Amino acid sequence: MTASNDFQDWVHQSWSLREQTQLIILWGHLVFPLVHQSIAKGLKPTIDITKLANDFSDYFSERDLKETLRKYCSYDYIRFQSETEIVAGTKLFCAFDAKKLYEMYEQQQKRTNLQ
Repeated sequence: MTASNDFQDWVHQSWSLREQTQLIILWGHLVFPLVHQSIAKGLKPTIDITKLANDFSDYFSERDLKETLRKYCSYDYIRFQSETEIVAGTKLFCAFDAKKLYEMYEQQQKRTNLQ
């Protein structure tokens, strides 16, 4: 891939809808907190893979979770912080239209805070 915005080589574009949805869920947990000004304050978001499997069991089955995460790690969408915690990899930061996802997650956060 070149340094330009040529996204035709992004491997996740050929992945299944389920895998792309998984990446968006990971973006929301690992990238959104970094770009949201009221949350960012020097933290490096992580997510525990057990919590990921429990909270999003429709998208991350425990049976193939580790294999799926290893796949994402091999392409640098995520990185293992420890055996059970992951952080965003370089590609997760730029794999999607951050402006659109940011707005979507910010609206969801506002709705959640109102409840």
